Amino acid sequence: MSELPPPPPLTEPLNSIENRLAALRHERALQHLLSDRGYNALPPTEADLAALDQARLRSVHLQLRSPPDDIPPPFAPAANGNVAAQDQEALTAAVTAAIAPLMDDIAAVKTKVDAIPALRDDIAALSASVAALGDDIAAVTASLAPLDGAGVDEMRTAIKDIESKVALVDEMRTDIASLRTEVGAYHAMSIRIYTLMAKAHNGVVSSRQAALLD
Repeated sequence: MSELPPPPPLTEPLNSIENRLAALRHERALQHLLSDRGYNALPPTEADLAALDQARLRSVHLQLRSPPDDIPPPFAPAANGNVAAQDQEALTAAVTAAIAPLMDDIAAVKTKVDAIPALRDDIAALSASVAALGDDIAAVTASLAPLDGAGVDEMRTAIKDIESKVALVDEMRTDIASLRTEVGAYHAMSIRIYTLMAKAHNGVVSSRQAALLD
């Protein structure tokens, strides 16, 4: 079982954007790692859950500190803690620009997901083929002795072909498991993006949320 990654070291000033982003990334890394363990039927231990709680507390603590001095304009907070009204157009444009490449990634993942049924059909066909060929392996192996050199090589080639198909089935299963994890991550990301867009449109994006767009 892989070890949980340690929290990243903090640099001065503690309320810098780098520290806040590093804490968020560490929390998400722990979440993804524990999710992967769940896929492999390895429930998180008390120590795992405690580490995740500590990462969340560390992240929240940094986010709640006073706004950092290195927030670039036009995202400096207004007196009420929100982005100034005159900066809404620039903020909306920045959010849209940040979303564009993510949308391309989400579309690429969706294409892979749409291909999963075909992959499953391929796996089923390959599994049936491997099963049918596997029944003949013992007979083929027993028949190698009386064959001449060319016949032996031919049978060995056939066996290697069977082994490659078995490996391909395993690889496809791994790809599907990876796609499921990837789809879950992009789904959560898309929800957060649309939430930020809605808040930007209504003029209620906080200075912390604006800083994370940088």
